[in-house]
Amino acid sequence: MIPRFRAWNKSTKVMYDDGDIVDVDIEKKEILVKTTSYKRLSYSFLGDVELMASTGFRDNDGKEIFRGDIVMSRCGLFKGIVSLRQDLGAYVIKLIGYRDFVRLSTVANTTEVIGNIYENPELLEVNQCLVITQTLD
Repeated sequence: MIPRFRAWNKSTKVMYDDGDIVDVDIEKKEILVKTTSYKRLSYSFLGDVELMASTGFRDNDGKEIFRGDIVMSRCGLFKGIVSLRQDLGAYVIKLIGYRDFVRLSTVANTTEVIGNIYENPELLEVNQCLVITQTLD
């Protein structure tokens, strides 16, 4: 399997998809990407870029899932962030609002990618349910 990546440029706030990444040079600590105009190439220092590897899984709609994606279950039971748990050697979904996780391999095809942590930070907010109690007189 050929590794696939996308990259978030921290300084310019631009996401580069897998097709935009031309080269990653570890020795020079540089990444070469196509610019938005696609008429020239641009080098960035690897320290200014957050690389996100593909998990190898696809969501319910067939969209490729990357580390840093925010996913939601089809039925809306959970929402979480895709990350790598090196101690488990597996990609997991860290549930938002809970101290728990779900292995991505068990639920990937029943989830939907709804954004990512860089372009959609508002999706990381926990929805608080308003509980109204009624008193009987």
